[in-house]
Amino acid sequence: MNLKFQNFRLITPQNLLQLSEIHQRQFALSGEMCYGEDFDDPLEIFTQTYGSNCELWEVIKADDPEQVLYEVWVFDVDTACVFYAETDEDTGVGMIQNYFEPIEIDTKETQLLSKDLQKAFDEKEEPDYLDPDSPAGTYKATLKKNKENSSTEDEA
Repeated sequence: MNLKFQNFRLITPQNLLQLSEIHQRQFALSGEMCYGEDFDDPLEIFTQTYGSNCELWEVIKADDPEQVLYEVWVFDVDTACVFYAETDEDTGVGMIQNYFEPIEIDTKETQLLSKDLQKAFDEKEEPDYLDPDSPAGTYKATLKKNKENSSTEDEA
């Protein structure tokens, strides 16, 4: 499936409570899944991140931009949880160290979804909000450089 990441939102302690109830629930579940803790106050999740690094993306089929299929929460640049759009139902696919893979459910469907999400994630437009000298900014720049070097080597 040809997927596309769109409608990036940087989530901060200031705008978290302005999100819909389902998005707040997704955030809380993502925090539990990413950090292995049940947080009494969802705002505490931000204390675990690199400089409150938390992104929310919508994922669509490239040829049907009006239908959101998934919502992806990305923490610390390289960790993500994937929910079916407008639900708190986990797809069983997540991202660890910048790569999507089946996490809870390993089936052909989750393996395909992982590959489709990875391709779309690698091709998405990068938001420019990270301080380049921050841990997350440095890590993201290194990832970008490594991908560019890998692409150059593949072409050779």
